[in-house]
Amino acid sequence: MFPSVSNPLMQPYAAFNQPELMTIIIENLVGKYLIAKAFSATNAAARERAEAAAREEVRQTIVQYCAGQPNGGAGIKICENLGQ
Repeated sequence: MFPSVSNPLMQPYAAFNQPELMTIIIENLVGKYLIAKAFSATNAAARERAEAAAREEVRQTIVQYCAGQPNGGAGIKICENLGQ
């Protein structure tokens, strides 16, 4: 629709000079590599906290279950392995 020979200013990035294009390239690379890694690290830390909270919730539920059983859950494998 817009041949580059006839309409050089209608081409992508034609409105930018070389230093501006370099700035755009650097910003894109920083966004792709540095910011993505920062978000990934943040997500990993949040996931680890959520997993630890879930494990603790399961452990507490098992403790309550075993406490409600006769003899504190003696003879029930999950209650015996609770201390490990």
